[in-house]
Amino acid sequence: MAQGDVRNKLVDEHMDLVRTTASQVYRKVGRHVEMDDLIALGTAGLLEAADRFDPDRGASFRTFAYYRIRGAIYDGVRSMAHIPRTEYDKLRAQREADDYLSALADADAARRTPGAPASAGGVEEDLRAVYEAVAGMATVFVTSLDARLAEGREPEALGLSAEDVVALRELRQEIARAIDALPEREAHFLRKHYYEGKTLQDAGKELGLSKSWSSRLHARAIDLLRDQLVKQHAV
Repeated sequence: MAQGDVRNKLVDEHMDLVRTTASQVYRKVGRHVEMDDLIALGTAGLLEAADRFDPDRGASFRTFAYYRIRGAIYDGVRSMAHIPRTEYDKLRAQREADDYLSALADADAARRTPGAPASAGGVEEDLRAVYEAVAGMATVFVTSLDARLAEGREPEALGLSAEDVVALRELRQEIARAIDALPEREAHFLRKHYYEGKTLQDAGKELGLSKSWSSRLHARAIDLLRDQLVKQHAV
């Protein structure tokens, strides 16, 4: 089958994923956007996924496409100025979490590719990977929240209580110290992406990285930040 035919087949077989993902986002921001616009954005993400997919890396196309579709929709929604800031904040945090999970999925697929060295860790290693992924997700959301507060957002607008604000004051200081302790490249990337609002691609471009390498650096930076926060709490 010709390469173009393979691409078209992948797109045709996964349009249901575009509609499902668009519907999920529509339930959050449907008062402000048209469903057809979200489907168009998701279709663009699916086309990009079909162009970039490498079956030899071991990942399923559906998993690979899912994150690209969601990312394309979130990026498109971000450009719609009429989306309320509070609703966009939620989408932005989810987008950042998706970026992290996408990089983990790509790394896991590469690790499980036929011909790659087998892991001796078994179930214990898999459980550790799940724990680290969950902890990484928590780090993404906390860092995203800290970035919104750094922008001057009111805690109430982010759904925070007075008790949450008190706890976050110390946490924000810990995050700042943890980022300062990271290698220069990872710290620079996190500041650009989370605190200056640059996309993964734009933040990576400043470091001379491609889109795929930007995604990997994001996951690495979050993992290092997670480990640094754990280390600070252990002191």
